[in-house]
Amino acid sequence: MTRLFAWIGISYLSALTACVAFGGVAAGILGILFLIGFGVSVVVRRLRQTGILPVVFLVIGVAFGVFYGNELHLETKLSALDGQTVLVTGKVCELPAHQYQRFSYLLDVTQIQTQQGEIIEGVGKIRVSVQNALDIDLYDTLEGMVGVSRPSDGGFSSRSSYLSKGISLTGFLYEYEDYAIEPADSYPLYYYALRMREGMLDSLRTMLPPEQAEVLAGAILGQTEALDEEVKEDFRTVGISHILAVSGMHLAMVSQIFLRLMHVCRVPKRMGIALSMAGILCFMALTGFPASVLRSGLMLLLYLGGKLIRRNVHPLNSLGFAVFCLCIANPYAAADLGLLLSFSATLGLQMFPPAARRFFVRRWGRPFLFPLLHSKRWFCRLLPRAIWSVWRSLSVTAGAALFTLPITVLAFGQVSLLAPVANLLLAVPCALLVQTGFIAGVLHLIPAFSLVSEPLAFAAGVLTKIVCWAAHHLAKIPFASVPASFGFVGIWLSASLFLLGLVLVLFHRRKLPLSMVSAFSVILLLLGVLSHQEFYQPVIRVAVLDIGEGACVVLSQNHRAAVLGCDGYSSAPVLRYLKSQGITQIDLVQFTDHSDEEMEHAVQILKTYPTTQVLLRQGEYVDGTLRASLATVEQVDYYNKQSEIFFWGRVWVRIAGTYEKDGMWFSVDGLDFLLAPQTLEIVQENSRKADVAILEGIPENGSWLQPFFTVLSMEQIEEPVFKQDWPTSQSTYATLGQGHLVFDCVGREITIRREP
Repeated sequence: MTRLFAWIGISYLSALTACVAFGGVAAGILGILFLIGFGVSVVVRRLRQTGILPVVFLVIGVAFGVFYGNELHLETKLSALDGQTVLVTGKVCELPAHQYQRFSYLLDVTQIQTQQGEIIEGVGKIRVSVQNALDIDLYDTLEGMVGVSRPSDGGFSSRSSYLSKGISLTGFLYEYEDYAIEPADSYPLYYYALRMREGMLDSLRTMLPPEQAEVLAGAILGQTEALDEEVKEDFRTVGISHILAVSGMHLAMVSQIFLRLMHVCRVPKRMGIALSMAGILCFMALTGFPASVLRSGLMLLLYLGGKLIRRNVHPLNSLGFAVFCLCIANPYAAADLGLLLSFSATLGLQMFPPAARRFFVRRWGRPFLFPLLHSKRWFCRLLPRAIWSVWRSLSVTAGAALFTLPITVLAFGQVSLLAPVANLLLAVPCALLVQTGFIAGVLHLIPAFSLVSEPLAFAAGVLTKIVCWAAHHLAKIPFASVPASFGFVGIWLSASLFLLGLVLVLFHRRKLPLSMVSAFSVILLLLGVLSHQEFYQPVIRVAVLDIGEGACVVLSQNHRAAVLGCDGYSSAPVLRYLKSQGITQIDLVQFTDHSDEEMEHAVQILKTYPTTQVLLRQGEYVDGTLRASLATVEQVDYYNKQSEIFFWGRVWVRIAGTYEKDGMWFSVDGLDFLLAPQTLEIVQENSRKADVAILEGIPENGSWLQPFFTVLSMEQIEEPVFKQDWPTSQSTYATLGQGHLVFDCVGREITIRREP
């Protein structure tokens, strides 16, 4: 078993990925089953002779057991804190983030004191948000009252994503109460890496315009909080979002910079390798040690360490060893999408190009192209080399795209059909912008080289504009990406990957029956498509989108949609959701508060989708951009005090008075939904009861509502009132950055779920 660590690492990561997807209870059951399977594989001679099968069963069983135990430990320690106000003492251990008009600080918690006086330690990290920036420095100690919460949704949610970064709780600081800040006495080494990171971000933002600077900040340091959502969506659509997640590609380029610098400075080879390894460690610290960087960094350090002692390291073994170390250190490492994408892309680069090379040589090399190498004509000799170069580039791009496909489907709900072409076209400019931007950012920090950094920054800015321009126009191509967010897709992928893994284990010493696996996978996919179409044909989906502040509700059926409200910080979440549902036509866009942001976002929707009807309130200001977009709409209607629209034979949308005071009502198959702002002024005796209330905030006089379900469409609840002082419905949900809330309606039956 020459690739033992490859089997161990891949099996452990796969098991933890299943744990994150299915939860702790399923992990406990599966752990017992796989440990039983390990015992059977040891006893049964035929299974034992496979060599690797007992090892895989044992590793997967242990992974499931470790995850289950960790879930029990967290549940015991943190469940009592959920929704409580506690006194938190902790040190600021990361740079503050500013997003959606709020600041957030990551605290390494020393202790938590509950209102009952109980002291709790060993909680880990808490992300605390505030309205106004605090006068606090890195590694200063903050002590204050914090309303903490623990996201309870499962799967690849914000909870598991936070836990993959060591964050166990989130909360908000009571700024109107006294809090204390104590300066740090000493600083760890990581403090200086954070300072350099802060300096590089300031350098990029000083030398370049905001859009270019933020793209470079994401490409070099993985800092994407301030990056425009539309740029992110363009990159995701064409399949180049990996540029914004620092991983193996970035570390490989940085290592090449270090090695070339050592060569130019005539440093002895082995000393140059050792210094390059130190430089790679510094770059890993500079990016904040995300899981994807740790994975690629460990692999690169193993490779360079092998060169240092004149030993070859098998890439698959080093990949398995790296992910195994990360998973042992953090059972929630598999919830980090950056790690999963980085791992799967690296696995694809290791396995697919060699197979493609053998296929090329067998089918076209020997019979057609190799004889041309011995031709007397120069252009005949160049032709095989040119074709081979193109084939090699395509195989590398296709390998990375193919192996990351399951992750992109589950994480983003779409498949980029242009990914191979876009990666092939933009590979060189993306690599150059990372290298030039990194060198410019470093040189700008050194006063003696600050002038030299300006031309490099200019070149990086030009390359960034080229990449963004190309991504934006490629994303506009019809069917640049196709939706894959339907429920059966996850089941199909899980079944196909399980079958492939089983075949790899059972036939790892023989020829793999890949044709049989492919045929079975295609059959499963067709069955999934047919069952989905049959089951969801009568379903009308009501989605409350997670857009931050404000409200946006999308009704959809059979690739048609109605958009009620276009609020939020950006139009990207709305467009992304419409794309994930395969929407081809919008039958209604109805405004709520007619704000500037709502008009701006509506323009993007009208530009992207053909629209049948837009409804506006009489007398509201309509800017020139929206007016021009309305010219493409089939029907534009205005209402004064009341409007009522009926469509799809099952949906009524009604607004009486103004949205700010009276809200908006709509019904699906007789189920009544109320969409309302915090300024709601309806009184009980003048209104009907809502089955579902969708609220932008908690209204002062809304206690009479008492719906079956309440959805709070908001970025953050300023106080934990939705569990204590808001007993107006049987079940209360909130977006709060945790994903969309979706109601599937058939007749008077509702199915509720959360989507990322």
